[in-house]
Amino acid sequence: MSIAREERVELAREIRAAAARPTYAADREALLRIAALVRGGDIDKAAVVVESLYSIIRDSDLARPFNLILLVVGRPRGLFGRWADAEEHMTTCCGRCGGDARISACSIFNAEQICQACEAEEKAHPDYERAREIEADAVRRGDYNFPGVGLPPDLREAARKRAKARGSA
Repeated sequence: MSIAREERVELAREIRAAAARPTYAADREALLRIAALVRGGDIDKAAVVVESLYSIIRDSDLARPFNLILLVVGRPRGLFGRWADAEEHMTTCCGRCGGDARISACSIFNAEQICQACEAEEKAHPDYERAREIEADAVRRGDYNFPGVGLPPDLREAARKRAKARGSA
């Protein structure tokens, strides 16, 4: 069931006006409205409301905690297909050793997402500070896609040994 463009615009205006009031009551009012639309099976209208709220959250620097973001992030799976759950896109495997990387960091030496064990080895490496300085200089120059200085062979070998000991190499 699709709704007319005029109705979409009016609904979006209404929600923006309600959300502009910096109160918990405005958050609650919008959440209750979304819940009623979803319960009533009007997914299209609920999507318009969430889309409006998402743009408000994205485009403003509100000082108060915005409870509505919880709806966008914690929505029922598949209800609003445009926003994916963060967990669906998380890297759970270390790019270097293949270990568990649900808690990960980006390598200073290259662009891999690495696990905590690889990160600890990397920070202990003698070339770590030099690589950080080179990356910081690249960012200051405006090179935000700096690929890194390259992974030292001893770190790659340590990751291979760890993977082999785990049985995943």
